[in-house]
Amino acid sequence: MSHSHTQYSPQFKHHVLTMYAQSEPRPSLRSLARDYDIQGGDKVIRNWLHMWDGTPNSLKRQAGQGRHRILKPREVRACITEKIKALNRRPKAVHYTDLLQGHLAKTHKKVSLRTIQRIGKEEARIKVKQTVKRTVQECNFTHTSQSTQRISF
Repeated sequence: MSHSHTQYSPQFKHHVLTMYAQSEPRPSLRSLARDYDIQGGDKVIRNWLHMWDGTPNSLKRQAGQGRHRILKPREVRACITEKIKALNRRPKAVHYTDLLQGHLAKTHKKVSLRTIQRIGKEEARIKVKQTVKRTVQECNFTHTSQSTQRISF
């Protein structure tokens, strides 16, 4: 099952809503969504009906529509990117849970661990790399059996 967001053209939306408005008796929005295979079902069609003024232009996606970002780019830079860069200078593994409890707690915004991981991967281009824990004696040798994950650029 794909979790990608399907974009429907304004002409398609207009066609579906025109068929709905002209039908007697009117079908349920759920059955209409099923007939046209619309992901999101009746809730999506209800949103289209709310925006629709009878023209396809009223169904175009406008700038600024959609879900707003939880963290501003400045907060991403300060709380995620710069923090990871600073921690990577040390020979210690960095974990996203540390970021969640640290600087992000100061923003007083409710951010999930998965959101931090997605922002780190997609926006800050942070890669998860395997690192090896070494003791002082092992620093002279190349083999070890214990490893942890490290986040880096």
